[in-house]
Amino acid sequence: MSNQERSKLKLLPILGMILIILANVISAFYGSFTLATKVLAIVGILLFLSLFLRVESRNLRQYLNVTLYVLFVLGIMVVIYLIVLNHPTSWDLTKAKYFSLSPQTVKYLNGLTKPVKIVAFTDQKQPVQEFLQRYARVSSNVTYEIHNPFRDALIAREMDTNVIPGDSFIVYGQKKKKVHGLDEGDFTNAIIEVTREKDTVLYFLTGHGEKPLERDYAQGTDQPDISLSRLKQVLEDRAYKIKTLDLAHKGFVPADCSVLVCAGPMTDLFSVEVDAIATYLDNGGKLLFCLDPDESVKNALTQFATLLKRYAVSIRPDIIVDPNPISQGIYGNAFAPLITEYGTHPITSDLPYIRSMIIVPYARTVNPDDPIPSDIRVEKLLLSSEYSWSEELAALIQKRDLTVPDRSKIHPQCLGVAVTKSAQGSAEEAQTKLVVLGDSDIFSNQLLVSDAPALLFLNSVRWLTAQKDLIAIPPKMFEDTPIYLSAGQAKYLFVLLVVLIPSLVFFGGLSYTMMRRRMR
Repeated sequence: MSNQERSKLKLLPILGMILIILANVISAFYGSFTLATKVLAIVGILLFLSLFLRVESRNLRQYLNVTLYVLFVLGIMVVIYLIVLNHPTSWDLTKAKYFSLSPQTVKYLNGLTKPVKIVAFTDQKQPVQEFLQRYARVSSNVTYEIHNPFRDALIAREMDTNVIPGDSFIVYGQKKKKVHGLDEGDFTNAIIEVTREKDTVLYFLTGHGEKPLERDYAQGTDQPDISLSRLKQVLEDRAYKIKTLDLAHKGFVPADCSVLVCAGPMTDLFSVEVDAIATYLDNGGKLLFCLDPDESVKNALTQFATLLKRYAVSIRPDIIVDPNPISQGIYGNAFAPLITEYGTHPITSDLPYIRSMIIVPYARTVNPDDPIPSDIRVEKLLLSSEYSWSEELAALIQKRDLTVPDRSKIHPQCLGVAVTKSAQGSAEEAQTKLVVLGDSDIFSNQLLVSDAPALLFLNSVRWLTAQKDLIAIPPKMFEDTPIYLSAGQAKYLFVLLVVLIPSLVFFGGLSYTMMRRRMR
């Protein structure tokens, strides 16, 4: 190699240094590395490393040995990674334990003795898998499958006729429950509900013109859908069994009845039915009545009124008037009370916090009777606005126009009560419980357009059946600790952390190494 060629090779490290400095300066100016600056930096580093070719050529054998050692260590790391991948574990370092299950869920899962399978449908597998792995790690009795509802259409159809991304099914033997989203409270309570040894059976009374559980398409699609098929689906998704009961023919309430439901009767009970329901209630039965105003005024539901009077509940043949602008804007009249106040009760505890209001069209008043026996407790659930009042239907139809009554009659009207009757020292499961609401329309397909009515019905059923094993899991929130940087501060940190400090470490280490070798 000639002297001229050697002098050119000596210039290569200097050129490399210039390219590295140029790449750093341009990146600092723009605030980030671009493709061009990355290429400049890499070329500069390669040219700078040519400085060691002549000096270190004698140690080529040692370098090859070091390279083999490095490859060997990398191979060991790959094996360790594969082991960890097949035996995953995690540590939740967030203060609120955002990526961990709550202690209540862990305690319940540890007590599972039979297998529970979670079948999830999503088009984004990773977040769903991370969530479900938390359950599978706690209990070996919890397994899960993740499918795409469009690609695995046959599997989705086995679960339900209408499956969308985000739906999951908790399967326990022959029972299953549908859950949407990735909320721990929903998943845990779904597992609790399907693993109960005793089924919760709801019997819906028939034979009095009640709202049907399924829509009658023979009436035509132009007619309002007053059926309860959506509510029925909500209940079945939560592992409740739904049955109908023609009490006039049956003569008694079946022994497996958890809650007897009467939704919107058009005609009154027969006396034999009253006796059968009274016998059921006297033995610790649970009752949910949704009684609409009788617009025909031909039948005041006197048998219903007589039955409820035994439990200190008073219903009248009236209708609530609430001239609030929201209801009038939606329904065009003043007969749709807007619920503005809730009683202090487990049924209504979470209703004020959901993002939807309850408007109850054509509702009657339901009030505690006077006097109330000492063994009965009647609690108000729903109250209309302070500008509302009630009108007797017969009188309202006769006068044909609506007039504002005296101020003393204008006050919040009660639309629902919860009743508890118990003998002293009796267990809660043996108590007689009733929930009486002054409307059933809000549970029909026509008006079941928000979460509030469905939650009201579900909470009523849960309270009636004393489902205390359901877990209330508070939401986990990240602490809000933002850091705000100006454009100048952000650029300064970029230059300091990405350009200056790495450059000092790199060139300082090289300089130290070269000095050590020349001193030998």
